[in-house]
Amino acid sequence: MVQRALLVGIDQYPDPRNNLNSCIADTLAFRDILVTAYGVSQGDITVLHNQAATLDNVRTALDSLLNGLRDGEKVVYFESSHGYRYPKGDTMVEVLCLYDAFLEDTELVSRSQAAPGALCISGR
Repeated sequence: MVQRALLVGIDQYPDPRNNLNSCIADTLAFRDILVTAYGVSQGDITVLHNQAATLDNVRTALDSLLNGLRDGEKVVYFESSHGYRYPKGDTMVEVLCLYDAFLEDTELVSRSQAAPGALCISGR
């Protein structure tokens, strides 16, 4: 069973041309599924929306989500926002577009790879 979750949704970016219209609704719907279908307590779900979804805040929340995780415990990370892909050297880097910066795929992997038995779910 899932014990904790971090949900990130960004509809409004500093440049209004990048705004989206359903990411917050996605995170709220996902939160409802976690609570009703999986019995996760709302107090164990961290939600970061729009300006709160900075790279620093997401890093801190991810560390908190994964800190002290024991074998068999499951956590969820779900993000609804822009994503992007670009070349860096000889590889393609995939990123989640947070409010103020990119979260690179390699950083997400390095922050979560030591988590024992974790169930990781990501959004669009």
